[in-house]
Amino acid sequence: MKKMNLLIILGVVLVGLGTYLTILGSQKKSDNSERKILSEIEKTREKTESRIKEILDTSELSDKQQEEIEKVKNEFDDWASELKSSLEKKKIEIQKSELTVNENSIELNDKYRYLYTNYFNSISSIIDAINSKIDYNIQYDIPDLPQNVFNSEYKEYLATVFFNNNIQWNISFRPNEKTSMSPFPSIWLFIVKNDKDHSREELDIFSIRFEPEKNIYGLILVQNNYLNLKSFNFENLMVNYYPLDQVNDFSKTLIELQIITEY
Repeated sequence: MKKMNLLIILGVVLVGLGTYLTILGSQKKSDNSERKILSEIEKTREKTESRIKEILDTSELSDKQQEEIEKVKNEFDDWASELKSSLEKKKIEIQKSELTVNENSIELNDKYRYLYTNYFNSISSIIDAINSKIDYNIQYDIPDLPQNVFNSEYKEYLATVFFNNNIQWNISFRPNEKTSMSPFPSIWLFIVKNDKDHSREELDIFSIRFEPEKNIYGLILVQNNYLNLKSFNFENLMVNYYPLDQVNDFSKTLIELQIITEY
């Protein structure tokens, strides 16, 4: 009988540990907070101890059996305490990492935000000049840039230019779209045609990435089914490098080609 009681008690403890593991696994999957995980651990510990106490109150156990039960309880407590310490250390590491990333993004923004500001400002200036000189009406929606163009929490910046014949340019960049090779988010330019049935056809696709330390920018022609780009001698899907101070000339030439194509 005493042996059976011991097995029951050990079973309760193991169930408690199993419940703990289930809770921990579910919390990780649902990405809930550390506070909730620790709260559930504490609840599980209390329930386990309460159940053991009930059995102890109604059972006669030898000193050795009681020592074994106490040992299991202590191991569970040590395990929970160790996990709590580990979670706290992990939380501190994550906070330090986020702080470092944030500091880096602020530093990059202070030095290089002007690249993105100049690029989008030049497009609006070119369009304004064209609209004032020729009988042509290009409309655009170019919002203000985010305060920190390198802040990965900012999902996407999107500017739009509207030409005739239902042609539209979507120009965007995503601050979190950075690689190990470059911290600079690529600017994507999609030339699309909006049909009357509300379908959209992607005609030409360009990708631009700044490399200010080398004083160049890389341009990739991803797709070309619309504009005549023979004068550029692009190598498709290859990075073509140009002096950084000529990036606005590329925008100007591309807008000119767009207008010529429409006439």
